[in-house]
Amino acid sequence: MARRGAPPVAVECKWSARDFDPKPLKAFAARYPKAEHFVVASDVDRAYPKRFDTLNVNFTGLDGLVDRLAKLTPQGEYRN
Repeated sequence: MARRGAPPVAVECKWSARDFDPKPLKAFAARYPKAEHFVVASDVDRAYPKRFDTLNVNFTGLDGLVDRLAKLTPQGEYRN
């Protein structure tokens, strides 16, 4: 997701978080190093971060993603 004046957000959707392969997001991160990365999965009840080498990925359900993106400012920072 492109955001004017802020780093992009990458969202990958999976039925199950365990099906996630970090290779595509690593490729995205190589091109956009300041991007934020999310995996949205139906089996994630509580959001959690996970690191894959240098890649930080936020795992969440759909409601969690909507809440998190709604709090983003145009500069890419989060409102409380």
